Amino acid sequence: MLLGQNSQGIVRLRLVGKKNSQIKAISKIFAKATGKGHLDCQGLLIDKTAKISLTPELVCQNKNAQITHEASIGKISEEELNYLRMRGLTEKEAIDLIVTGFLKI
Repeated sequence: MLLGQNSQGIVRLRLVGKKNSQIKAISKIFAKATGKGHLDCQGLLIDKTAKISLTPELVCQNKNAQITHEASIGKISEEELNYLRMRGLTEKEAIDLIVTGFLKI
């Protein structure tokens, strides 16, 4: 929530969907004062049985506030997996490495 004059904030959400997981994420930024805010939601599907739903919400109550959002859901590319597997990692090790990098902010 952006309450004070010239407030600034960034919200980062990282979600990973594995076997049979169902993730529903609703994230909001409220701007009551002049300020800037950004909402960044990213999902990564690891398994075909996983489901991710992202809903970013912006609520602005000040005409001088600037709030933005972006949301994306993707999968691990075969190219990345092949690259790591050619360097000796198993598929599981490659996936774990990619997921770890994805989760680091």
